[in-house]
Amino acid sequence: MKIVTTIFIWCCIVWSAVAQDFPDSKGTNFWFAVLPNFHNSLEILPFDEALQQEHQLYILISADTITNGVITLRNDAGEVRTEPFTITNPQEVYQFRTYTIPYELVGWNQSGLIDYSAMQTETVAEQSIHISTDHEVTVYVANQAPLTSEAFLVLPTDALAEDYVVASYKSDIDWIGPTTPSSNSTPSQFCVVATEDGTDVTLLPSAATFKSPNLEPQTIRLNKGQVYLVQVDPRVTSRSDLTGSLVRASKPVAVFGGHQRAIVPLEQKKMLTSRDCLIEQMNPIRTWGKSAYATPLAWSSNEVRTGKICTELLRHLIVRRSLLMAFRLPRYMRTRITRDSLRRPWNSLPVSRPWLHCSRKPPVLPVLVYQTMVIHL
Repeated sequence: MKIVTTIFIWCCIVWSAVAQDFPDSKGTNFWFAVLPNFHNSLEILPFDEALQQEHQLYILISADTITNGVITLRNDAGEVRTEPFTITNPQEVYQFRTYTIPYELVGWNQSGLIDYSAMQTETVAEQSIHISTDHEVTVYVANQAPLTSEAFLVLPTDALAEDYVVASYKSDIDWIGPTTPSSNSTPSQFCVVATEDGTDVTLLPSAATFKSPNLEPQTIRLNKGQVYLVQVDPRVTSRSDLTGSLVRASKPVAVFGGHQRAIVPLEQKKMLTSRDCLIEQMNPIRTWGKSAYATPLAWSSNEVRTGKICTELLRHLIVRRSLLMAFRLPRYMRTRITRDSLRRPWNSLPVSRPWLHCSRKPPVLPVLVYQTMVIHL
């Protein structure tokens, strides 16, 4: 049996910069939301506790010292659940797990059921998770589903800001009618989580969405813990990509970008039939730098190496601060760059050496994408 998996990872980068304090990934206060994943057998999951064990949300917390904390989870009905915890041994990673569906955002593809009426896309949603601790910790989250899982680092609130550019991936839309996507169609997506009450968020999507069909800006108000999910409108085009969307808020917010279930690269879809959910937290623009190191990702012991398919891609997303201040979207966002032409904002090249050094004059956000693999089980 062969399975194809896709791993989508934003680099953990050490930036070269002038001597100043930059936020890191350790903190005592964290907010995040879970983008829609694709869950097989979704209709029977509420009634099958054994099957729910395959659809889990994992929160992994590490500390340098004995630490107490509280995990607060809020579902789509606004119901709050609190889970106190204590890390008594800093040598061990604390793990919390729960059934993921009550805390996951709902998109227009509800794991095979296309339903625009029940989606939370471009409406204010309540599902969010907050973590507070009495000492600094590092937080990772994993969203598990059969054949489509993802993990991401969560940034503390002191590392957040008001301005972001979204990194995502191309939508994968197939059609069963003139405007009806198939049950396997999955979108490019991102979400914004408010960390304070009365947060005004202005969005400028880079692709057509339900409330911005002509890429017009939209502004919403969020209170602490509320979430705004944005997905492409599948009825417009089949390969829309929300990469390059701009987010500007009146107070610090957390932004998460990704894809419900992607094939990378999408152009090889006929060869690579399996997929994975993609989720990563976006770094605010103020933390972007001009130089970064990227390393190849580790190989699984059962991967089949199939030449060009089995390489990483490094992509740059660039913003010019003058354009950002005007809240206008530059034309760079759809340009692809080759190894020998690094003057344009998009770069696609294999990371085959022990490391790859990238140096650019404008600030950049590197994105490391692990291409879909063929795996023997």
